[in-house]
Amino acid sequence: MSGDKFATSLTLGLMFACEIACLRQSKLITKEQAISIAKKELDRRGIEGKKFDEVESTPEGWRVSFVSVPSVPGGHSTIYLSRSGKILEYRGGR
Repeated sequence: MSGDKFATSLTLGLMFACEIACLRQSKLITKEQAISIAKKELDRRGIEGKKFDEVESTPEGWRVSFVSVPSVPGGHSTIYLSRSGKILEYRGGR
């Protein structure tokens, strides 16, 4: 392969990789969206009497925590979401 063809192929390959990365990044949910999705998951599970406590970014996506109102031992719930907003795991208090 000549130098010009190699440079053109390399440039096109880098442009394609950059486009893929931009598309993936645009599908990432925000902190506010993570909280909203987690609240909907509690509703879907029929879990009532919880208020939002905290949200934390994780390597996989988001960890959203809720506490019982009124506060009771083991009254916490945590929902783990992927970066795209998929529910990965629900953990309820004991």
